[in-house]
Amino acid sequence: MLENVKSVKRFLNLGCKMKVTALKEHKCYCCGGAINKGEECFAFIVNPANPEKNEFDVIYTCSKCAEEEACRRRIKQKGVTVPV
Repeated sequence: MLENVKSVKRFLNLGCKMKVTALKEHKCYCCGGAINKGEECFAFIVNPANPEKNEFDVIYTCSKCAEEEACRRRIKQKGVTVPV
C-alpha cells in the first residue's frame, strides 16, 4: 500500500492526466454531462488537503472538456496540477 501511495505522489508531481475507460457511470466535473460505462474519459487526481492521510479525490471529465481552457482553469482551482 505504501508503494502505491508513493507512486500516486510521484504522479501528482508530474502534473499528468490519465486517459481511462469508465468502469461505471460518472458525471463530467466541467459540463455535468454523463460519462457512460465503457466511454473514454480523463481522470485527474486532486491534491489532498491533508497529505498525511493519503486520501485522494478523483475528478472525471469528458474528452471534450479535458481540452477546453475554461475547464482546465476550473480543474486547477480544485487543486489539480494540469499540464499545459
